[in-house]
Amino acid sequence: MNYLPLIILFFAYQFSYAQGDDNYEDGTLEDWTNTDLSTNMLTNEAHSVPPNQGNLFYLQKDCDGSNTAVGEMAIINHSEEWTGTYPTGFFDAFVWIDMLVKNDNDFDLHLRLGYMGGTDNTKIVSNEATIIPAFSDWDYYSIYAGDFTVIEGSNTWEEVFEDSHEAKIIHNDAISYDGKIVSGTLKISEQFSVYLLSNNDQFISEISLYPNPVNDVISIRNPGNEQGRIVLFDILGKNILEENLSSNITLVDLSEFRSGVYIVKIETEDLTTTKKIVKL
Repeated sequence: MNYLPLIILFFAYQFSYAQGDDNYEDGTLEDWTNTDLSTNMLTNEAHSVPPNQGNLFYLQKDCDGSNTAVGEMAIINHSEEWTGTYPTGFFDAFVWIDMLVKNDNDFDLHLRLGYMGGTDNTKIVSNEATIIPAFSDWDYYSIYAGDFTVIEGSNTWEEVFEDSHEAKIIHNDAISYDGKIVSGTLKISEQFSVYLLSNNDQFISEISLYPNPVNDVISIRNPGNEQGRIVLFDILGKNILEENLSSNITLVDLSEFRSGVYIVKIETEDLTTTKKIVKL
């Protein structure tokens, strides 16, 4: 079963997830293509200065401004990793796609998620775009959707996720399944989706993590002095660290871990919360 990136929300989760993960370290395009399925002007490039310890290569699309798939700033994926069945109906699911992106352009990127599927290839796109500022260096961004607009077709977005045939990353400041026709580049060094199941736990609003992003040591503020545990997961869902939650401030040393995105799960006797952190 494959799980699709759908939404990012900072609420409480029962932590159980799978993911699609592309980092381009194998020298390929990881099955991403232009919207006409060609790979013209799509390349796997080497970083001159790697942005973190784990990424040496990135995907680059050069758009030539023509009214063609090469001029459209959008890429699609039909692989099993990014399509399939989204298990709706019997639990709440919250998932995001995180991307390591650089914007060399003199315009902001407005990145959205699009999907095609269902019985008639209904096309849907996320209503909210994630903005990557012009002339910005490599950084992690969360691309998410609180809801979707049906662009074409008769199926609902839930039906699209029950049988999705295409995943799409789109640059467009308007709500559209088409990427904008531009002259510019799209550079992505890593992208991964995380799938989480909700069991309707309450959100522990008093607990906070700082700084985030973090270099070495993160502080977990626990004003209620709740007793519990802290669990750190990497993007593959592997439990890589556990600490006791037992005081007003708990310090967690992350210096031994590589740069990237991690999930912190904080559990007490009655409540659970899950938060995302970025290790620099």
